[in-house]
Amino acid sequence: MIFANALRTGNLTVAEGLARELGRISLADALELTALVARKDPRRHPRVAARWLQRYLEEYDATLSEAVLVVGALSALAGDRHAEALRLLRAVIDSF
Repeated sequence: MIFANALRTGNLTVAEGLARELGRISLADALELTALVARKDPRRHPRVAARWLQRYLEEYDATLSEAVLVVGALSALAGDRHAEALRLLRAVIDSF
């Protein structure tokens, strides 16, 4: 899939364009795109992360503790702990 390849190679412009063309992408794909934005365009990260969080909360019956964990990990995507935060967020999604 071209979208997955764009995410894997870190091509934010192509990934965002394809996401728009595809319409609604999966929450997992949206997470990967959010993580890519955090690395490539950190000034946009808070807004993109907030949209991902909103969708996560709409799709999953998260507890307050889970939501706090997710918010912390989303914030960490833009910092030195990017890889760890992304692993944690992937695990949260995979647990559902």
